[in-house]
Amino acid sequence: LTSGADDVYPSWSPNGLIAFQRERSAGWEIWTVTADTGVAMPLIGAGQGGGAQPAWSSTGKLAFVRTVGKVDRIFVAQADGSGATQLPASLSCPCDKPTWSPGGSALAFSGPGEGVVRPIMVIDVPGFAVRMVSSNGLAPFWGS
Repeated sequence: LTSGADDVYPSWSPNGLIAFQRERSAGWEIWTVTADTGVAMPLIGAGQGGGAQPAWSSTGKLAFVRTVGKVDRIFVAQADGSGATQLPASLSCPCDKPTWSPGGSALAFSGPGEGVVRPIMVIDVPGFAVRMVSSNGLAPFWGS
């Protein structure tokens, strides 16, 4: 659907859009594309702080990674990209690879660490209770 070699991390939304990470000269952005038309549109541009690794929830929220002060943080926004809010759990760590639980009530992500093996963290949304579910992980995945 896209032609850019730097279009990565696709994620289906509940309404049929596909969000993906696109590299631009100003940095990483989040774009969407419709599967039926293939028309790509920017959702969160570099001028808005940029974004990477998008993940749609079943309720239509969008989690993504944004670099703040040279450290990757987890943010959650509305489906239209507005209202981006940094999750409190990511305030103290470089975090990435967000993925929503099937019901959209929790978000798993890779926590702080060096190299490939990192802890897998889960945060309840909106309660923000966070817990480590594995100290030896790479990228979280919710089984079906």
